[in-house]
Amino acid sequence: MVAILLVVTTSVAAQRERVKGSRNVIDVSERLDGFTAIKVTDGLEVTLMADSKTGYDLEMDDNLVELIDFDIKDSLLVVSTLKDIRSAKRLNITVRYTVLSAVSLDSKSSAFVSTAIEGDMFTGSFLDGSRFNGELKTREADIMANGNSKFEIDYTGDDIRINLSDNAFAKADINTVKLSIIASGRSDIAFTGNASEATFTVNETAQCKGLSFDADIVQIVGRESGSVTLSVDEKVTLDLSDKSMVQLYGEPKIIVERFSGTARLLKKEL
Repeated sequence: MVAILLVVTTSVAAQRERVKGSRNVIDVSERLDGFTAIKVTDGLEVTLMADSKTGYDLEMDDNLVELIDFDIKDSLLVVSTLKDIRSAKRLNITVRYTVLSAVSLDSKSSAFVSTAIEGDMFTGSFLDGSRFNGELKTREADIMANGNSKFEIDYTGDDIRINLSDNAFAKADINTVKLSIIASGRSDIAFTGNASEATFTVNETAQCKGLSFDADIVQIVGRESGSVTLSVDEKVTLDLSDKSMVQLYGEPKIIVERFSGTARLLKKEL
């Protein structure tokens, strides 16, 4: 009996208080201490804006302002809610940053970049049905997405690595020297642009669709029912098995390291 009571008590305590907005909208702006990374959680939607000073701007129902928490530790800004916000007339959050090297999203949260993120390195972690949209101008980028997360990026730089799993979906315009995409589960990425070198690893039913993407030298590893579509100029190396498929445009030299199962290579004309 005691054990059952403890479980019930803990469950009730874990439920956060629900709050509805007053529908009386106000604007609030405050400074923040410096940070270089941001995590958004609790289903919030945040706009990211480059500025000369760090801070935030809120446009929302007046009784909700005190429920938006900005916590900074070890240069990481965590944006969350103190209570469960059920409805609001406005719930607009803008975070101003000077340098931003990482964005982490979970719990169906969203981040939209109003000005390009620039720098040496960008790390993106988009989990649990989150959304990200933005332009990246960084020397390197490392992006991971899972669950039902979606992201859309415009990347210009030297080296970008993308890892998709579960039902993640992505759209990308990529102009880079090196590109690496690992896709598994039922993930899907549609991409345009160009690269000098590109590597694709697809598993399960993942799809990499680059009909308007052009690369010089490419390596493709396909397993299960994974598929890749793209145009190659100079050389493509294939390691395909199971029911994997490659749709290839261009007239590159083709090197086959493995071609087993019912794998398919479809040569296409532009």
